Amino acid sequence: MRAPQPPRIDLIDAGLKFTGVALATGSVAFATHMLSDPGHAPRITGVEHLAIYARPARHGPQQSGPAPAPNIDYTPVGSISKKTPGALLAGYEILDATSDWALVRLPEGRILRVWRGGRIGGLGGVLDIQKHGGRWALVTERGTIGAR
Repeated sequence: MRAPQPPRIDLIDAGLKFTGVALATGSVAFATHMLSDPGHAPRITGVEHLAIYARPARHGPQQSGPAPAPNIDYTPVGSISKKTPGALLAGYEILDATSDWALVRLPEGRILRVWRGGRIGGLGGVLDIQKHGGRWALVTERGTIGAR
């Protein structure tokens, strides 16, 4: 009978065990260092980007700044409303349209593609493109092209 042989140590297994123990020891040492240093606050990556959600503290010293002028109203208001012209413009025709753009035949016969916010020479800016009763209407600063 043969004598039992001692277990063979595989070099790869030994290397993996040593690496695991070394990494665990390094992690514990780093954590101990970070927690024991009183002058260093723990830092979480990306937390500075969350500062936009922070609310100012109500307890503590209040900063005194210049008082706002009493005659200024800081209430937010809407913009000045645009008057929607009611005059139906003759000589113009809408050939095709969507809620964003329209093809318009001008009185001289030219065809122009316009967008909401665009401009038509002589009529000003295009305020809106609307559908009324199955027909398109283009509202400009000087009047309406198409059906009302």
